[in-house]
Amino acid sequence: MIMQLDNPSLYDQDFDLWLRTMANLLKENRLDELDYENLAEEIQSLTHREQDILEENLEIILIHLLKWKYQPETWSNSWRIMIDQSRKKIYQCLLQSPSLQQYLHDVLDECYKHARRMVAIETGASLEIFPETNPFAEDEILDRTFLPDGFFPQYYEDYN
Repeated sequence: MIMQLDNPSLYDQDFDLWLRTMANLLKENRLDELDYENLAEEIQSLTHREQDILEENLEIILIHLLKWKYQPETWSNSWRIMIDQSRKKIYQCLLQSPSLQQYLHDVLDECYKHARRMVAIETGASLEIFPETNPFAEDEILDRTFLPDGFFPQYYEDYN
């Protein structure tokens, strides 16, 4: 059962209950009972969450592509899995929110700079090994079949 929003601190006391209450009030068109301030804040945070998902997965892809290209001797099959999973998450995010494509484009350079630093730290390699500017085109980064050495596994043919 959904509780009435008699106390504005429900947001702080039981977030899940607050969410269900807000949804119920919206469905019932009881707009005068909504907690507008917190509701607006939560809606805004949803946008930031989607942006964070894009950035995080973009950086994961870039880290693994850099390792693949510049340190092939340490190659790991798990890199393909990480790249593929992150591409899928980005694809799903952009499918649900196509307007985030521009955001992805806008943050690519900054994500590359961070990925470059992270891969140097992770591998213990000198930062200078990795190019200062992103060596991968945006479409390559997102292309589920692209890997730096042209590797194209058979299972990609049936991939959806």
